[in-house]
Parts: sequence; C-alpha cells; structure tokens
Amino acid sequence: MLENIGEGEMKLEQVQIKYLKETPTNARIHSKEQIDMLVDSMKAFGFTAPVLATKDNVIMAGHARVKAAKRAGIKKVPVIRFDFDEITARAYTIADNKHAENADVDLPKLKDELEYLDTFNIPMTAIGYTQNDLEDLMTQIHQPEEEKAEQEIKCPECGAVFTR
Repeated sequence: MLENIGEGEMKLEQVQIKYLKETPTNARIHSKEQIDMLVDSMKAFGFTAPVLATKDNVIMAGHARVKAAKRAGIKKVPVIRFDFDEITARAYTIADNKHAENADVDLPKLKDELEYLDTFNIPMTAIGYTQNDLEDLMTQIHQPEEEKAEQEIKCPECGAVFTR
C-alpha cells in the first residue's frame, strides 16, 4: 500500500475525457466561478498540467481541470497514469489537495507580479483572480505595520505583558 508510493510505473498519454472517471470519494469541491476561471486559463495558456489517474482512468488529481476542459470543448487531455491500488490512489487524492492548501504566498511579490502582468493586459481571471481577490490583496498589502503584527503591551502598574 502506501509504502509503495514512488515505486509505481507511470506513463503519459492523451486520453479522451469521456473515459476519465471522477474519484467518488474526492472531498474537494469546485465552484462554477473556479471552473470558469480555469476555462479562461485554458483559453490563455492551453491545458498545461496533466491529469493524474490510475490505470483504470480514475482521476486522482485534476478533477477541476477535467471539468473545465469539458466546458471548454476539449476532447482529449494529457494524463499521467499510475499503477496505484485503490487505497494508495485515495490517499494520494487527499494529499494532493492538502499540499496545495499548505502553501503560503509572498504577498508583496505576488502584488508586483500581478501589476507587471497587468501591463500586458493578461486577463486576471486566466490567472485565477477576481476583482474582489485583487482588492482584498491590495488591502492586505497596504495595512499599516502596527495592524499586521501582534503588539505587546506592558501594564504600567503590575508589569504584566499582554499581546494584542
């Protein structure tokens, strides 16, 4: 089972979407807005990240990309097949979703990159950002430093230190 991860054989091929099966136990939910943004991204950049699937065509990673490809009228997508048993495939699906959530973002660097790309009229929805996302990002970046960091306050009477 899990001790065999990394030992499985894999191969890349073009597969008709109609043969791919969603993982019935996949806990990740994709909104219509997210799928629409992925369609925009595919129109701008193509289908750039292969779907990961079992040898039986069960999707382990790429559920949203497959939904977006269907909506965009794409018939075949690149698929990397792994010879994983069912338990390993299910564990990998969860791991793939969780690892993406665990990443942090360098907000000033992201702001600079988005501003740079905006000068070339790159549609922000193709990159995955709505207008609200951009406004939230600017608000986070422009908070005064005293609001960003926790403040330690020392009580003048007893000397106790409190964090605010």
